[in-house]
Amino acid sequence: MPEIDINGLDGLQKAFMSMVNDFPEEKRKLMEQVGDTLVNHIKPLTPVNVHPPPNYKHTPGQLRESVRKKIRGNYAVVKSGERYAHLVEAGHVIANRKAQSSKVHKKGKNKGDFKLVAQPLGFVKGVWMFKRGTEAAMPKIKRLVDDFVKRVTDK
Repeated sequence: MPEIDINGLDGLQKAFMSMVNDFPEEKRKLMEQVGDTLVNHIKPLTPVNVHPPPNYKHTPGQLRESVRKKIRGNYAVVKSGERYAHLVEAGHVIANRKAQSSKVHKKGKNKGDFKLVAQPLGFVKGVWMFKRGTEAAMPKIKRLVDDFVKRVTDK
């Protein structure tokens, strides 16, 4: 293994990524494990009975089942395939579409145009399944990375 010259945090990150890329099979295994760990922590926190946007075909548990991992180079990406997942994650305003909407001037190019704004009825708090699941998974992910470093430095 070549010597590593490290200057500051940026140097440490570059040195680590260089070491990681020297072991592609081990890196792939680590990314798979990290992705699986994240999915296993996020899915149980994902609600089953949610109310999706109107005119959206939905079955109970669909949001939870849509949580998947993808490995992209040096990253394990975990996301939902449902277009309303971000609303469940961070919360959203409930609007009354049946009440009379008010006209509001648009900003930007078409300043003279109006858009209709529905009356807000309330706010649904976010579940934060991705945030909380990631936080809960961090101790295990740190152990996985430590094990990876130990394996590749012993070679």
